[in-house]
Order: sequence, then structure tokens, then C-alpha cells
Amino acid sequence: GAGSGCGKTEAFKEMINHTIYHHKEPAGVIFLEEPAAKTIKVLAGKRFNKRFHIPADKGGDWSIDELVEGVNDLKGKVYLYNHFGSKDWESIASKIRYMVVSLGIKDIYLDHLTALVAQEDNEYKSLNRIMEEMASLVQDLDCTIFYISHLRKAPGLPHEEGGHVSADQFKGSGSIVYWSNFLFGIERNQQAEDVDERNTSTFIVLKDRNTGIAAGIRFKLKYCHKTGRWNEFDDSDTFDEEEFQ
Repeated sequence: GAGSGCGKTEAFKEMINHTIYHHKEPAGVIFLEEPAAKTIKVLAGKRFNKRFHIPADKGGDWSIDELVEGVNDLKGKVYLYNHFGSKDWESIASKIRYMVVSLGIKDIYLDHLTALVAQEDNEYKSLNRIMEEMASLVQDLDCTIFYISHLRKAPGLPHEEGGHVSADQFKGSGSIVYWSNFLFGIERNQQAEDVDERNTSTFIVLKDRNTGIAAGIRFKLKYCHKTGRWNEFDDSDTFDEEEFQ
């Protein structure tokens, strides 16, 4: 969970890249509010540290050959769900089952929960049902579903200006907190005058059901506009400022 524009989807893409290239496992990708063409270009760019989704005449430093190679390399590694005309949970659940059973995928990335209940008369009740059914699906298929949640507005500093994220701010109902094995938050002040601060996010572990050990861990990530990548760092690290403009 994170505020609007704070990097939830970008974090997912870094995680997908890690899944397919570090763990050598395929990933099922269900992005309900982003065109598949952009998703593919961004994921392909992770391999080359290039922003393929930025046109070359708008500052994108890449070639057609690099783009083609990057996209072709995703074949057999990334499977995208074409959601056109269908965002209901029943359809999504059937596609997840197909990805796991027929394609051998164990890691599913769903962006985002809010879109699944946007058209429901009772979002609260619908989300409760979806979360319970999703937990049963994970147990039945022995897979992992990563999902994104929007946040409720909290008193004090807005999330978009660096306000802290807490578990009870996940939008919809307490069922997200109840059924999730892990909860993560991303904090970033995207309105900061200092460019270094604007490009720095804090990743926090809000819940760790498995051991409880990770809960409370926080670490920093810096986004590089030149490469389109996030890098973990601490305050002792130094960077080329021009790369982060």
C-alpha cells in the first residue's frame, strides 16, 4: 500500500524483474489500470536499464534493436492478462487458476484490489468476500498472490507528501490486514523541493505473519531516471546527481 503516485506499480515491476531473472521463475501479471504495451516496455527495460516507455525524442536513450531484444526475452517469463471488458473477481480468479495449473506460474502480481470492487454496490462486503476467496485460492493452488491496495486518507501529513503508512489505512476493510501474510508500505514525499528527497522512497514491513521478525524493518530506495531502476541504499552511499534528475 502507498499513496497515489508513490511507486506501488513501479515496485511491482522491480519485483517481477527479480522473480523472472533472479529466481528464474515465470510471473503472472494482472494489471487492471495500465495498458499491456506500457507494462511490457517497462519490464523489458529493466534488463537493459533503459526506459523503453519514454519515446526516444522525449529523452528515452534506447534503440529499436534493444527494445525488440528486451521484449522477446520476456517470452515464456511473463504472462499478461488482457483485462479488456472484464475486471470482476470471478474472471480474475479463473485466469489465476489457469496461470498456475496450466502454465506452471507460482507468483501472481495483481494491480490492484480497488479496481476489483469499484463497480460493486457494497465495496466493503465485496472486498471481504474476495479476500477470503483469494486466501482459499492460494491454499488450493499453492501459489503466491501479490496485490496492491490504495490507502484511506489519514489525518496529518498526506501520504503523497511523505506521511507514514500504517496497516489500518489499507482501503476497503480490515479483511486485507486479516488475510494477508505480509503487508508492505511505501512512503515518499513527491512534493519535496529537494530532487534527492523526491526520488527517495522508504519501504517498510508492516506485517510478517510467518515469523514476525521482519515487522518494522525499513530501508530506503532511490529511483534513477536515467536507468528507470530502484536501488537500495543507506545514508553513507553516494550517487551521481545527474542520474537522478
